[in-house]
Amino acid sequence: FLFSEFWIQYRDKIFKIPKNYDLFIKKGIFYCNFYCLEDQDYREFILKILRNLEPRIETPGSILFEELDEIFDKLSSLALK
Repeated sequence: FLFSEFWIQYRDKIFKIPKNYDLFIKKGIFYCNFYCLEDQDYREFILKILRNLEPRIETPGSILFEELDEIFDKLSSLALK
């Protein structure tokens, strides 16, 4: 799987989605009912994201975005490379 390292690194940081957001806000770190890959809708959502990722290789120290850059203009120009 091409993005398995990406998935392992970010699944608990970005893709951890609570099933009941209101309860998650009340309980905070004690909340433990999150979507996982066993949930069909969540699995399809994650697979769509992973299928649309495009691997990129940049030299270390490259600046991809400046502070006030328009993000969509940059993404368009990066896609043309």
